[in-house]
Amino acid sequence: MIYRNFNDGDRDHSLLGFGIMRMPTKKVGEDEVIDYELSQKMVDTAYENGINYFDTAYVYHGGKSEVFLGEALKKYPRESYFLATKLPLWQAETVEDCEKIFNEHLERLQTDYIDYYLFHAVEKNKVEKIKNLKLLDWVDQKKSEGKIRHVCFSFHGDTDCLQEMLGLYDFAFCQLQINYADWNKFNAKKFYDIATKANTPIVVMEPVRGGMLANPAPEVQEILHAKDPNLSNANWAFRFVANLPNVKLILSGMSTMEQLEDNLKTFATEDSASLSTSDQNTLDRAIDILDNLKSIPCTACQYCLPCPVGVQIPTCFEKYNTAKIFGRANYKAISEEGRADNCIQCQQCVSLCPQQIDIPERLVEVAEQFKDQ
Repeated sequence: MIYRNFNDGDRDHSLLGFGIMRMPTKKVGEDEVIDYELSQKMVDTAYENGINYFDTAYVYHGGKSEVFLGEALKKYPRESYFLATKLPLWQAETVEDCEKIFNEHLERLQTDYIDYYLFHAVEKNKVEKIKNLKLLDWVDQKKSEGKIRHVCFSFHGDTDCLQEMLGLYDFAFCQLQINYADWNKFNAKKFYDIATKANTPIVVMEPVRGGMLANPAPEVQEILHAKDPNLSNANWAFRFVANLPNVKLILSGMSTMEQLEDNLKTFATEDSASLSTSDQNTLDRAIDILDNLKSIPCTACQYCLPCPVGVQIPTCFEKYNTAKIFGRANYKAISEEGRADNCIQCQQCVSLCPQQIDIPERLVEVAEQFKDQ
């Protein structure tokens, strides 16, 4: 396993971090719950192969991600791994709300402290909340109590907002959505450059673009496989971000053992994660292809759910993107009540979207795309 450091005085961490956001699930009665047995095996395999950074959030898996992770890691010495979790600012209106949520973090995760505590999904309104509630003073108090080791944030705003946020505090890192599909088209390069200029280390989220780059457009797959048929599509996506000098950790929301094993191979050594000049040229060609495809930048994070009328928003967008990129998609797999044409344009979802998608407007496009199905 490759290791890096945030230059924050703490020990080295694995370059590959385990995102506990998309764990395997199973049906129990009417509920979809985390498959504890398989998920525990994945965490054990990750730990035994050198992954020592585990990322979760208060809201992942309907609030059950932290509970699972606390159970999964309790067998290991606490000092042998890093825990990262996130404060959902949209659920906190007062410092007292933050205090309540923080205590729940500790209880769920079965720990006395959080290594890396993030303000979750920061954009302009959340920056204002951080300032108005004086939450930087609050996290500093937690640091003085030994309950937080380092303060960070995950980001979903615009370039001006990122610059403002970085100017507020000496953050251990900023967590940014960076991948080769977003590099030009959705400002990932600009975000990277802003954080780098501010001397703030970067943690990458969505390196495979919500799974899209594990199965990219046929034209992209063709050039990647022609270059090296033995490498997975995901391997190319991870190596792209691993070779950006200011990227200090890369999160993967792994949901199968196969994904974990493939990623462990990618990050086994510096050589296995490197890019040759020829490899970089191949990815540059892939970027050019994707820059010219029309798609909706949804990562299926599900922050927009539940829709008040039951529209399955991420699934609708996934089918739309599949149709645009691959020429067809099984839209009929979505129940009639979950389809895009049921949107009532209430706008409730718009402010919840980290990708700043005008969801109602794009659902009109989806409905038009599949009007004959």
